[in-house]
Amino acid sequence: MMKRLALLVLSFLFAHVAHAEGGCPPGQYPQQGNGWQSCVPMPQGPPETQGHQFVTPYYEARWASLAVDSTNGAFGSSGESKTEGEAQKSAEAECASKGGRTCHAIATSKNSCVTMVASDTAIFGDGGPTQKAAEEKAMKNCTASNSTNCYVYFSKCVEPVIR
Repeated sequence: MMKRLALLVLSFLFAHVAHAEGGCPPGQYPQQGNGWQSCVPMPQGPPETQGHQFVTPYYEARWASLAVDSTNGAFGSSGESKTEGEAQKSAEAECASKGGRTCHAIATSKNSCVTMVASDTAIFGDGGPTQKAAEEKAMKNCTASNSTNCYVYFSKCVEPVIR
């Protein structure tokens, strides 16, 4: 009998108290800190679907182009094109729709400006980061060719699209 009593006393000494999980309702789990405890909702799905995620904006380039048929003076322009080739084709198509038969691109520019300068005998095109810079470059080409009566005939600028 004594052995049983000793065994019973020893079993109480080494026994640990079992604790419940915190008494939170379904869908919540316990959270605690120094001197406080509460229940918080369990996450609903993977972390990337929770809350609002910040999306880094990016710039999508835009191209502008000028095309001309120097035999009859028809010209076309394009802007907001996604590629250089698309911009040139669009400008050449507009030139052709205005009666041009041998339309070709004379200036193409990405996220900037294109300008056409005309004179008594020729047409010049160039591009630049600003309208003023593009006009100055095209005008310089005109005057360098000894053309007379150089003047800005057309300018167009495009900016990248922020997505």
